[in-house]
Amino acid sequence: MNKWYLIYTKLKQEKAAQDNLTRQNYQCYLPLINNEKISQGKKILRKEPMFPRYLFVRLSDDGQQNWSPIRSTKGVTHLVSFGGLAATLDDEMMDDLKLKIEKALMVKAFSMNDKVEILKGPFKGMEAIFNTYKGEERAMLFLNFMAKNLTAKFDLRDFKKVT
Repeated sequence: MNKWYLIYTKLKQEKAAQDNLTRQNYQCYLPLINNEKISQGKKILRKEPMFPRYLFVRLSDDGQQNWSPIRSTKGVTHLVSFGGLAATLDDEMMDDLKLKIEKALMVKAFSMNDKVEILKGPFKGMEAIFNTYKGEERAMLFLNFMAKNLTAKFDLRDFKKVT
């Protein structure tokens, strides 16, 4: 059975550890968030780890996968353990965590008056203006349709920010 293990990385080397482990055919997950920074008077978005110094790696318990290379992988410090037992998540728990992270990132993704493009449904391809969130998974958008200004609810997955 496969499980997800938590790895503690060297400072600011989460991405390097992920790249090195992926090259060794380990499946990794590094949740990233957009972090706004001001640089030379301009606002820039930079992707940064949601959990600094932590990375998830999926390993098998059946002995088919050699775990020892992980410890010597550049960027990795050690596997996280509590009381001598490795910190693990099963696939179902990891899928649930990924879904919650995805939802949390979507909520932070839009601000009032952001231009968005509708990706699905009868308004596919149209531009709209983000107004507000309506619950955890929906939002209200302003759009102009047939010379009329409309307000409509959309699923957060059905539109994206126009850059």
